[in-house]
Amino acid sequence: MDHRVTLLDLLREHLGLIGAKKGCDHGQCGACTVLVDGRPANSCLLLAVAHDGARVTTVEGLGGDGAGGLHPPQEAFMERDAVQCGYCTPGQLCSAAGLLAEAAADPGAAGLSRSGIAEAMSGNLCRCGAYPRIVDAVQDVAAMSQADPPVRAQAQAPGDGRVGGRVKPFAYVRATGLPEAIAAHGARPGLRYLGGGTDFVDLMKLGVEAPDTLVDLTGLPLDSVEETADGALRIGAGVRNTDLALHPLVRTRYPALSQALLAGASTQLRNVAATGGNLLQRTRCPYFQDLAKPCNKREPGTGCGARDGVRRDHAVLGHSPQCIATHPSDMAVALVALDAGVELQGPDGARTVPATAFHRLPGDQPERDTAPWTRFSGASSRTTSLPTTFPPTPTCPTSRCTGWTSTTSTSIRWAARASARSASSGRRRPSATPSTTRPAAGSANSR
Repeated sequence: MDHRVTLLDLLREHLGLIGAKKGCDHGQCGACTVLVDGRPANSCLLLAVAHDGARVTTVEGLGGDGAGGLHPPQEAFMERDAVQCGYCTPGQLCSAAGLLAEAAADPGAAGLSRSGIAEAMSGNLCRCGAYPRIVDAVQDVAAMSQADPPVRAQAQAPGDGRVGGRVKPFAYVRATGLPEAIAAHGARPGLRYLGGGTDFVDLMKLGVEAPDTLVDLTGLPLDSVEETADGALRIGAGVRNTDLALHPLVRTRYPALSQALLAGASTQLRNVAATGGNLLQRTRCPYFQDLAKPCNKREPGTGCGARDGVRRDHAVLGHSPQCIATHPSDMAVALVALDAGVELQGPDGARTVPATAFHRLPGDQPERDTAPWTRFSGASSRTTSLPTTFPPTPTCPTSRCTGWTSTTSTSIRWAARASARSASSGRRRPSATPSTTRPAAGSANSR
């Protein structure tokens, strides 16, 4: 199978499972949501080759004992008239099934209040505005305690994949150890590392990133959260954003970090995005993402299109004549506030840098997002070394570890706003759909 094929294209074009829809194709609308190892994920941002052996459940694979073998959320959606045009419904159902299964397995991890359901389903947009009835349907199923999503069938078949867009061919390597991953950089020009991929795959589709080789790090043992002897916390770079946000020690000792992760992206993106990749994600500046526009960060020396263009959501402080773009990671802000450190691993060993020194201001080299890489082991590019863990973060009182973020209202709060409008107006359905503006904070990723 061609390495460029996404899981969504594999399902639709070669396995004939057309329930998952190709909407925005950039992980923003949720129409492509499927369950990967039981958790909702945007299949349009997942490379199929990177998920070999994963258990993938589409809407066709949901089954149950109800009429026609329907899964409980499917019956509830029909009963509550929550389907409307139906285009987004398969993704909504997979997200609902994942949420209900999570709640059944760990009641403390998933909230099934209206606001909790709204947050968990925030990555699925509905142009028809059926949000209040979708929330009603999920609550109905939760009340019946029928949350475990049975799988009727899992189709498995090889395929060449549908290849299109701007993604160029690349070699794919699954790293089996950290030394191997580090050594590969010098041996393979044009190499990039792949974590969750929710940011990087999107940039490949846009043509911003065009690697010759992708080294997949997801199989490395970097997915643990450990308490050290002195009471600090070490967080592996491979820990998924959802797992980190809901970890008991993070929620109790470092609520600001948990809140930042939950506010930074939809459930589908958090379930896939890796913590190390979250730190290394690229800016959401539209001029950076548009190859037809000048951008010093993407192509040094071409100019900054944003300075004389649309400047909303760009830097107020810390910018330079070369670049006014901002970094999209909410998590990075929390780590700086908590005086965290970032451990880097390179050819000459490991070193730790403060989170405050990890990222750099654009200055005269806006193409360099991170400062430590240029000073570590004689490295000439930021991809020479790998972030592995976040070592000691000092414990602080809960009252000093909480935070809040002021952002433009976006689609991530869809159901809460839609439900409030419906309740206040007494209408059966809301008359307006929520904004689909891409959040300035962007998707977390592994990016």
